[in-house]
Amino acid sequence: MTWLLLAFLGGCDDTEFPSHVPDGPSSDGFEGVVEIFDANCVGCHGAGGSFPDLQTDPCATLVDQPSQAYSGVLVTPGDSELSVLWHKMENTGDFGGIMPSGATEPLPADTLAVLTDWIDGGAQCSEGGTDPDPDPGPDTGTDIETFYSDVYPLISGQCAGCHDEDGAGGLSLNEESSSYITLSTDQSSTGQPYVKLSEPTNSYLYMKITGSAGIDGNAMPPDDGVAAADAATVLTWIEQGARQ
Repeated sequence: MTWLLLAFLGGCDDTEFPSHVPDGPSSDGFEGVVEIFDANCVGCHGAGGSFPDLQTDPCATLVDQPSQAYSGVLVTPGDSELSVLWHKMENTGDFGGIMPSGATEPLPADTLAVLTDWIDGGAQCSEGGTDPDPDPGPDTGTDIETFYSDVYPLISGQCAGCHDEDGAGGLSLNEESSSYITLSTDQSSTGQPYVKLSEPTNSYLYMKITGSAGIDGNAMPPDDGVAAADAATVLTWIEQGARQ
């Protein structure tokens, strides 16, 4: 990740930048998230301040951006629990200490709910917009692809033979749950996310199995590659939120 998000910032003065707004944001969605950042974060993470800049363009700074400090993505649209930002502000302990810096406990539950709902609703980057339905299946009849049911059988059969526990190219795909975490949160050796929900066709996993321009080396798997139908399954999985 290009930015050192949410590291302890001892220089910030909590008397000037309070650890939370008692009444919470007045709006939900992206507008509410901006209120949270403005009240709690931009004192340190504002324009010209510590990275990331959460004042000028929070979405460009956070959404689908890999973390430099941790193995994970800052904001994974559709899945707050795969978002480093959410873990830092919820103080889960999975990615270091709490944010905002200097706080002794997380922000109020109703404030964090606005952040959580924004991420789980797709992390739409426009004020006043309507977040996409995060689960279109029951309403539209669309089948939802999942990693365990639809994608990992392809990986297990076509990739795990080389990407075993020794991890050819530094990538191990021989175990289902760890493969999901790796592919949904990590980046390749080129610095590109394996899964990029905001631009599914620019997900390195999809680019690699289809031999797209911009990959390092050859398409994978070697020789025959993957069938068009299998590549389409992977793309659909990403387009639908890369669900577990």
